[in-house]
Parts: sequence; structure tokens; C-alpha cells
Amino acid sequence: MINLNRDTVVPLYHQLSEILKELIQSGQIPAGTKLPSERELMDRYHLSRNTVRQAIDLLVHDGFVYQDHGKGNYSIGPFLNIQYRIDTFVEHSEFLRRVGSTPTYKNFGTDEIVAPEEVRKALRLGENELVVCFTKLFFANNEPAILTLDYLPRKLLGDNYDRTGSGDAYIRLLEEINGRMVKFTLSDIVAMNATQEIAEYLNLTPGSSILLFQETFLDPSKNVPLGFASNYYHPNIHFRILRHRLNP
Repeated sequence: MINLNRDTVVPLYHQLSEILKELIQSGQIPAGTKLPSERELMDRYHLSRNTVRQAIDLLVHDGFVYQDHGKGNYSIGPFLNIQYRIDTFVEHSEFLRRVGSTPTYKNFGTDEIVAPEEVRKALRLGENELVVCFTKLFFANNEPAILTLDYLPRKLLGDNYDRTGSGDAYIRLLEEINGRMVKFTLSDIVAMNATQEIAEYLNLTPGSSILLFQETFLDPSKNVPLGFASNYYHPNIHFRILRHRLNP
């Protein structure tokens, strides 16, 4: 039995979730198998009921376990294992790593422009206000994967701002400017046909079907937008969603 490390800063519920996740991924808890009960896990690992429930909730959130209320918790097999949840976000390089690719990226320039209408509305800017647009292309195993256009209000940036957009770390740049962690994004997901320009970046035929994520990064404590991004995903990139039926 794998033991918990009680001398680390990693929360016990997270350690337990990782132990159970490893058992599921390795096949030691096969798909569709009922997990040990809360009481069994409490006794085996000397944990409180609340800690065990937090661990199970994390496994449910990450797509490794489903709950059949009144019956118990069951493992989800690899065929349903969600590699990237569409309701979470990470930086693009980390996303590509999580789906099993080796990520790289290339900067294609930084432009100061009058905010396009959709950007102006998302960031609540006035007419003719300037934004800085960082254009990058992310590669998965040296193949074009994601074209990103990241926008920031010009008034938030100093005169000597990093014109690379801090490399891959647009989210961290937002956090540096605003002095707080970015935890939420409001995302519109749209199927579209690649324009000539986008097709050239992604090495596609113009008119190819792609996914566009238009994302507004939010500070919920102040109810204000922090930044806006348009992310164009190559059609080879797939998202999987585990959907739960609501009770009728």
C-alpha cells in the first residue's frame, strides 16, 4: 500500500486522489469497478471523512470517477479518461503537454492597434482606445496547433513592456499587471472556417473547419475583465467532455 506523506505541503486529499488515480490508470481498479467505501479509505489511510470526500470530488472533477448516488463511486476506464477538460484552462504549452505532445511556440509580433469591436466590448474600453496584441503560434511535435491573439489594454502597460508577451506566459503577464491570480475565464466556443491568413499559420486549406475560443479573463472579486484572447485550434486537436444527465 502506498503511504501518505504527512510531512509535505501537498494536501492529504490531493495525495489520496493521486494514489487512487494511479490505481485506476494502472488497471488495478478496472473500469466500472466500485471504489473502496469512504469508511474503508478513512481506516486504511487514517483520514477524516471530509478529506476522503475531497479526494473523491477531485477524481470526479478530473474525470476518473463517477458517482452513482446511493450506490457508490465507480472508476472510469481509459477510453473515457478526459485528458483535457474543456471547463478548465492552463497555458497553451501545458495544455499540449497534457495531451501527450512536445510543445514549442513562435512569436509573430506585437502590435498596438485600435481595439477591434469584439475586443473593445469584452474589455469595456472606450471608442478608439488602444490595445496591444501579441500573436503567437504554438506547435505540437513541430506541427502547427494553436494560433493565439492575446490582447491587453495599452493603458495598463508601461513604456518598456515585454514585447514577447512574456513568452508563453500570457496568463502570468495578466497576473503581474493586475497583482492577483487569474482564476476564471468566460469562453465563447465557435466552429468556423479558417480564413486565408489563419489557414497559412495553421498549415491548412482555407475554409477548413477549426475551433475558435474567445476568452475574457476575469477578476470576479471586482467584476472587471483583465484581458481577452482569440485562440484558433487546429482540427487535429480534440476536446472530450463527460456530460452528466440531470434528473428529470
